[in-house]
Amino acid sequence: MNNLSFIKSDGYHEITTPKSDISAPCNSRCRSCSLFPFEKLKKSNINKGDDFGTFIIHGERRKISSQGIRLICALTHQENRIIPKDYLIKYVWPDLPIARNNLNVAIYELRILLRGSSVNIENHRKEGYSLTR
Repeated sequence: MNNLSFIKSDGYHEITTPKSDISAPCNSRCRSCSLFPFEKLKKSNINKGDDFGTFIIHGERRKISSQGIRLICALTHQENRIIPKDYLIKYVWPDLPIARNNLNVAIYELRILLRGSSVNIENHRKEGYSLTR
């Protein structure tokens, strides 16, 4: 396993920032959330677009689903850490019973969105996913 730590959490809407033990509740299902890690993404030339559900990546406007927004939020807050699949499912779809494959599809769409950037989403078999640069 790389230099990644492993995240465990039973909370539905909680983000533990890597630099502290403080958990911040996720109280919004959209990009206007004050907890969204725009500054971290900006370092990889990924900027907030003018419209909801868009990012500007290397000057190109790209659309993202609301699930994709929550997924990139969770992964970016826990950069370089393995986040269990069950945690991501609860975080991205807190109110819906979904098939496990929905996460795989959302990860695939996010990888397409981030293509050409320095951000990578890695699969850790039977453990979860991590975001690295």
